[in-house]
Amino acid sequence: MNPAKLYKILSNPYAILFLFVVVAVAPSMKNEFIWDDYELIIENPRIDLSPKEIPSIFTNSLWKMTDTSESVPKGSYYRPLVYLFFVVNYKIWGTNPFGFHLSNIIMHIIVVLVIYKIGILLFNDRRISLMAASIFAVHPVHNE
Repeated sequence: MNPAKLYKILSNPYAILFLFVVVAVAPSMKNEFIWDDYELIIENPRIDLSPKEIPSIFTNSLWKMTDTSESVPKGSYYRPLVYLFFVVNYKIWGTNPFGFHLSNIIMHIIVVLVIYKIGILLFNDRRISLMAASIFAVHPVHNE
């Protein structure tokens, strides 16, 4: 690739943000499920919901949707979109962690690009927006 073409690609803020996300989170692609993933996805008898059951996601807490033992504190951890994301991923990937990680990376890229666009609207400055979106893209608080 000639230097002029490489410069053109790397001067594109979307390409920069995409690369930041990929470099920051791509190593997770080889990881297995961890911690609460087992109870929420692998061992969850309710992860394979029928379309008729989807509305129940919006009326129950995340832990109530697992129908598992009382050993885990259930509380009212209301996260319907997270659980819907789990259900959709399960329908697509089954219990393959690679697919779940890929979906999370795609979602993270989308969110980073939305943050960049919102930053432009708020600050009317592409550099500030790029800096803010770049920090969000690579910040370790988004890893789990």
